[in-house]
Amino acid sequence: SSGINAEYGQREVVESFSERESRLLEECRTVERKMKNMKSEQEKETKKAEKRITEARAKLAAFLKGSKELQNKMKELELEVTDSLLREVQDLRAQLPEREAAIVTAQGKVSTAQDRVC
Repeated sequence: SSGINAEYGQREVVESFSERESRLLEECRTVERKMKNMKSEQEKETKKAEKRITEARAKLAAFLKGSKELQNKMKELELEVTDSLLREVQDLRAQLPEREAAIVTAQGKVSTAQDRVC
């Protein structure tokens, strides 16, 4: 009788060990699947982030290029305005002796007219 009980008990131990082994293996597989899924999700998130970074860099490069073009345009306009103003000043300076002469002539006429009146 005791031999049968021992054999039965041993069978129970073997079966429970086998069941635990199966359960643990299944848990391991579940954890491995979860880890693979997490890794896959992480890779997707990393790719999305890299894409956003690339897009942001492209936008920044376009902005900087546009900014540089705008700066160049402003320099061109500044030079054009400066040149235009310099030409106007030169023209006015060139006209100055002629105008001064006209003023002197007008003053002379005023003076002559005043002499006649007096």
